[in-house]
Amino acid sequence: EKQYLFRFIFMSTYIKYEDNRMMLKEDNNRYKLIKESELQEILKLSKSEYYRTKNALLDNNLIFIDDNDSIHINNKISAFKSIDNKKNTYTRIFKNTIRELYNRSLAREHKRLFIFIDLLPYINFNLNIICFNPSEVSPELIDPMTIKDIQKVLGDNADKNIARFKNTLLNTFVHNEKVIMIVKDFEKEFLVINPKMYYKGNKTEDLNYLINLFSV
Repeated sequence: EKQYLFRFIFMSTYIKYEDNRMMLKEDNNRYKLIKESELQEILKLSKSEYYRTKNALLDNNLIFIDDNDSIHINNKISAFKSIDNKKNTYTRIFKNTIRELYNRSLAREHKRLFIFIDLLPYINFNLNIICFNPSEVSPELIDPMTIKDIQKVLGDNADKNIARFKNTLLNTFVHNEKVIMIVKDFEKEFLVINPKMYYKGNKTEDLNYLINLFSV
């Protein structure tokens, strides 16, 4: 279930460099181990949903809990360390982005948000458009992805019914704010991510118009 994977990715943001145990960074730049007894509060889940999540992650060997009640992340799946990625076998994620998404969302939204995690590498730095060339700075050269393109990129994670999949994307909300919008003209359409959810650029003042559009 995708909601458990989204929670696993969120848990992975708490591992220390070259250490697979979940930890909290304290004010004095020291680290405190997170105990299993604290995990439910960090995940912000009900008791029943917490136990379903924990059991799913344990059963699939994504985490294990040692005799000291410390939580270990399977570092063959998720790691915070130097990696030889010449074969492109890993995807880089940013912990602040994941934490912001998680902390702004409700438990019932986690399943849909896993699709959004898959799309993060394709978001353009400047215009927040989902595209094939996310580092392109010239708007006229951006190569936007269509709904069908996104289905192909997501593979088995995407609904094969295009109308239903499109509806799923457009009905993705975080704290009642839209995550994705479609912009369409007479010859093409493309998808834009709400910059209040995720923005890799540094000219936030240029995106005020877009933020306002998502509020309509």
